[in-house]
Amino acid sequence: MREGSLRVCPAGYYSDAGHNAAIRDDEISRTFCIPTWRARLDGKTFSDVREHRMQFNDDDIVLPLEFPDYYFTSLCDHIYYRMPTDFGADAALVIRDPVRFTQRVISTFLARYPDWEPMAGPVTYYDPYLDYTKFKVPEMAKHFGYAYQREVRIAFRPKRRVTHKLEPIFLNIGPMDDYAELLKA
Repeated sequence: MREGSLRVCPAGYYSDAGHNAAIRDDEISRTFCIPTWRARLDGKTFSDVREHRMQFNDDDIVLPLEFPDYYFTSLCDHIYYRMPTDFGADAALVIRDPVRFTQRVISTFLARYPDWEPMAGPVTYYDPYLDYTKFKVPEMAKHFGYAYQREVRIAFRPKRRVTHKLEPIFLNIGPMDDYAELLKA
């Protein structure tokens, strides 16, 4: 906090099986589902969609939307009793001036990586069965099962195709003492 050192991870980092359930998520794809229960009740195991036969056997049709890896940092919009336990944390950084914090993160990132597009704001939570058009920016959306996290993100999408595997990076955004405080358990 005093130095303003912040780790920003690629979205692909969060799919690691070693993470706990609150952290682990497939952040580089979004899945939509087409229910097939009516067809299955009629004894069908496939559906014809625009002259393409889709087999579903005894399950629904799953349509993944995959997109390139990107960087983001994840925050919560307020202190919530469940978060420290779910994330295995013994401390929390409370940011009293989120606009200033966001500006520092974005400007520091873009100073090092100018060919990236910044995004910031609350995450849109969607139901994969109902919300086919609820969000337009996949980097800022998550499955509604994570809605309790009330996540706010600062994300960066590459403007050009990235040809190497993204690794976590550290940004030094400067001291945060005058607009943030550290709460310890």
